[in-house]
Amino acid sequence: MSQSQEQDTAGPEQSGEPAYAYKPSLMGAPWEFRLLPDRLAFAAGSRGGGIAYGDIRRVRLSFRPVTMQPYRFVAEIWSAGAPKLTIASTSWRGMLEQERQDRPYRDFVLALHQRIAAASSHPRL
Repeated sequence: MSQSQEQDTAGPEQSGEPAYAYKPSLMGAPWEFRLLPDRLAFAAGSRGGGIAYGDIRRVRLSFRPVTMQPYRFVAEIWSAGAPKLTIASTSWRGMLEQERQDRPYRDFVLALHQRIAAASSHPRL
């Protein structure tokens, strides 16, 4: 395993990088996101990858309440060659309960925005 692959699989507490995780469905695997120095790393079960901040072409932030959680925000991220990523501010906790993660979600989205802005201000050679 290469050093970058080892870094991608390290937990957020091990890497010291900003991280966020949520469970989009009751039965599915949790989605985990980590802001590495050069890219946004993501994992959901056995699937995962990374997107360089400069390759992120579009981010949409929206307020999307749902039946079980009337206070919910969603960030959608598009880039060339990668699937659309969705990051929600709530996580499934049980059969009839979703948990709000307002502060961790806010902090993560702000840090992500700062890194995207920094990458877009540096032209590539």
